Amino acid sequence: MTETELHRDIGRMEANIKNLEIKVERLEGMLFEVHKAVTEAQGGWKVLLMVGGASAAVGASVAKIVTYFKGGG
Repeated sequence: MTETELHRDIGRMEANIKNLEIKVERLEGMLFEVHKAVTEAQGGWKVLLMVGGASAAVGASVAKIVTYFKGGG
């Protein structure tokens, strides 16, 4: 392998490494966005479950009160 070929190969490898670095940076950005979306979704699910639980409690209370006043309780 001549010195010219060696320099050419090194230049090609440096270009490949630079391209890989750019791709890794893009993937890191995408991964951050996915992580952010999942974190926000988890908070949304917690709120949804709390609202559902509260609605069930209110609904059960209303049903109990209605049956009490109808004379069933």
